[in-house]
Amino acid sequence: MLVDIIAGNRPDMMRMASVLEAIQNEQRKGVRIGYRLIYTGRERDLADDKQLYEQLDIALPNIYLDINETSEAARTAGVMLRYERLLANNKPDMVLVSGENTASMACAVTARKTEDINLAVINAGIRTGYESIQETNRIVADSLAHIYFTSSHFANEQLRNSGVVEENIFFYGNTRIDTLQKALSKAQKPAFWDSLQLKHGNFYLVSVNKPFNVGYPATYRHLLNTLVRASRNAPIIMLLEEQGEKSIQAIGFKASNLYTFKRSDYLQVCYLMQHARLIITDSSSMQEDAAVLQTPTATLYPYTDVPDSIALSTNVLATTDTLEQCVNIADAGKWKKGQIPYLWDGQAGERVVAALRNLV
Repeated sequence: MLVDIIAGNRPDMMRMASVLEAIQNEQRKGVRIGYRLIYTGRERDLADDKQLYEQLDIALPNIYLDINETSEAARTAGVMLRYERLLANNKPDMVLVSGENTASMACAVTARKTEDINLAVINAGIRTGYESIQETNRIVADSLAHIYFTSSHFANEQLRNSGVVEENIFFYGNTRIDTLQKALSKAQKPAFWDSLQLKHGNFYLVSVNKPFNVGYPATYRHLLNTLVRASRNAPIIMLLEEQGEKSIQAIGFKASNLYTFKRSDYLQVCYLMQHARLIITDSSSMQEDAAVLQTPTATLYPYTDVPDSIALSTNVLATTDTLEQCVNIADAGKWKKGQIPYLWDGQAGERVVAALRNLV
């Protein structure tokens, strides 16, 4: 049995890591199962993460499609053409994708156009109800799949309502959380922890980088002013990605208690997430992690694609207008209580591979 595991971006690498590890464990037992980890971008795209992959024993891709297109249409076409050539030379029995990014969706389409290949979507069935590229990609990938691995009761219900038969839905948990659990055992205190006099629960962790929040200077400045005012001089640790860094530099915003850091090490981010008084984010990955850590979280976005983090755990949707109220509630220790979503237990990758063995 040969499985193609598609990683369309860096978060996919984290999501697929435990599936690869489970396959490798099966191989050591003598089970005849192979894989190709295919990264649709360039090898250098992952250069900044190689140390993390080594620390967490995450396998690097076997194959790079080397697509570097910026437009969605060009990326889709490029991935489809190169993956089609790969399939022409050697077809797998199963293709496993996480369908929300464009490159993975393109691989899903290509696989379904090729005879005798089963398509499985991991984290299937997620819907936000908002128009977006990610939502379109999810709908396309889910419409093509034979097998659906889900992380949420909401996703199960969505798939049933769209006509997917029960026998094709596998409620497996969340493979990203498998990687988080491994990372927590190696979480590292950041170098700035002592110099900034950080302690458990005395700082805010902010990761806000999407254009919705940082793409408009006046809106972004209002957001930052609100955050600084609400914090009452408590430390604000802001993690900046490329877009967020450019935006904060463009408006020249500074505050005495605002500390900005570029692309922090994930093991250090895990430590910060564990100890923050409140996480303020627009990152889906951080919402997933925080749901397991049970850290109070305010998501600055119109919607979430991690519904269990709100329905079951400690996440709430927030706006700039409600942000100060969120900070006040966290300060008072009155944040809503939650629970870890069902099957987000660090064993999801093993369940996925057990299902794959029985399916092909």
